[in-house]
Amino acid sequence: MEASAVKTKFPFHESLIEKPKLVVCKNLDDDSGTFASFWRTVTSSNCRHSAFLGLRITLFTALPLMLIAHYYRNDFPMYGVLALLGVAHSQDTVGEQLGFSIMAVQVGVWCMVWGSFLSLFDIPNNEALWWSLAFLGCFVVGLTGDLRCRRAAVLFTIIIMEVQRESTSWTPLSAVLVGRDIILSGAFATLQAFIPPFGMNKRVDEGLGKVCTSMAEIVRNSAKVCWSKDPLEAMLAASKLSSDPLQDIFIALPGQMFHVMYEMCVTTLQLELRRERLRVLQGAMPMVHGLTAVARALNVDGAINVRRCGNGVGGNEVTSIDTALNRLNAAVDVYCDALENALRELSLVFNPRSVSERVSFDNLAAATSHLQSALDKLHYDTMVRNFVPRDTVWYMNIVFAHHMMILLGEELLKYAHDMKDFDHRRYKSAGRRILEFLFLDAFLGLGNTIKSRLTFATPHDVRVVKNAFKIACAYTLGCAYSLYLDKENVYYFGMTILMGVGLPTAGESIMRVADCRTRIFHIARLRCRNSRREPLTENFLCACWSRRRPVRSCCTSLYQLRNPLCIDSPILHLCCGR
Repeated sequence: MEASAVKTKFPFHESLIEKPKLVVCKNLDDDSGTFASFWRTVTSSNCRHSAFLGLRITLFTALPLMLIAHYYRNDFPMYGVLALLGVAHSQDTVGEQLGFSIMAVQVGVWCMVWGSFLSLFDIPNNEALWWSLAFLGCFVVGLTGDLRCRRAAVLFTIIIMEVQRESTSWTPLSAVLVGRDIILSGAFATLQAFIPPFGMNKRVDEGLGKVCTSMAEIVRNSAKVCWSKDPLEAMLAASKLSSDPLQDIFIALPGQMFHVMYEMCVTTLQLELRRERLRVLQGAMPMVHGLTAVARALNVDGAINVRRCGNGVGGNEVTSIDTALNRLNAAVDVYCDALENALRELSLVFNPRSVSERVSFDNLAAATSHLQSALDKLHYDTMVRNFVPRDTVWYMNIVFAHHMMILLGEELLKYAHDMKDFDHRRYKSAGRRILEFLFLDAFLGLGNTIKSRLTFATPHDVRVVKNAFKIACAYTLGCAYSLYLDKENVYYFGMTILMGVGLPTAGESIMRVADCRTRIFHIARLRCRNSRREPLTENFLCACWSRRRPVRSCCTSLYQLRNPLCIDSPILHLCCGR
């Protein structure tokens, strides 16, 4: 036996066995990008859109503000940062742009009020009072908490006080001119957003459509895991059960809908219908999570191979249970088809009449009812015939998964019923929306907000007060450093404090920003021979990938500066990875 085993194990001599050859398609030591990859990147829609946005911001925001700063320097106190503020306020969609422009107006008005107050009482000549108001002003602005312009208002509070103290040409009217310059930069940023306009409502509709499509795919893959006889097909379907893409969309959609509120072409009713659609889809997510959890449990430890749950009592009982399971399997197939069609049609319409007429909710209702009947029949056969499943856990998971499908269908049918009996009086009118946006939201709860802040009524109020105190300390210390130690303005306190926002550490943030600046400066010098075109080229490159954080460290960029192709590669990646 052993001799025959050895003989069959080596039927050929080792010298006769042909060894496979390793075929090398390219140089393994070369990690630079190929021309084909660069061409696909440049010709992609994301790259074209990013380049267009960068060109639009450069031509219609940065260039006019730079010309104003160059030819009318004496008329604009903020001439040095006009273009910087305009580019910082520039956004790609109309809704986002109007939101940032309103923030610029708020900061400009605050600068007018705060600077005029300081000039009126001659605060800069009293050093003790000036430092007290420097801290108190930052602290009071920091107490606003959720206000979007909080950090910008704190920054300009310190800037106005510092410039007012150091400048000899400051007049009582200078604070008004500073506020005017800030509002002017926001106006030019708003101008570029309408050439041509891109609406945020389109992104919201695409996000809601992706949610509907992904939800239908998850339900179908869960059904495959429950009923597929092929283990490979079940494993492949189980790998597609992740709901993380849905969660990412649900995190982004509320902020996008907030910016849709600023778009004039979207009515109040359309905005409320989108919000209601989002609430319905979020309400269906617990069923989706329960369904995917059961599907993953069925796919663990080979439990998916338990295709039937016969009890071995008798042939008639097993045949009856098999019939009930087959009926349930057929009902699931019909249900998945109806759910997929309904969600696909639902992602295309928002009007209540179109939803009730064009979406096939009748087929979904029939499929849901059929699935419920099949599940009830399985329960009935199990109880009447005293059926004991071979794998009780498998049986309970199957029942729970199909119950989640039924609840999901009922949730969508409830939404269909609301759209069929639609009553527009349940929603806010356009006048009410404008009134709340301009007056009620800002002033109605102002007294209660101030009282809760001062009395530490909630944990949120405690956190807001702590953050306001930290911000006030940081900016006051930065102001002291720039006034007494940094006479040549080498260290710009405001940007360094804000540099760590949203990034892990301040050191990492500084390295990333330094790497960005290194790349942009080198490319501008490499591509431009005219010194006047350099700032515009740098601004264009910044605007192209302003939505992406730099992902390289400064130490690696110093080596890559030797090869221009390696410098262009991360920028193209950032342009197209939006």
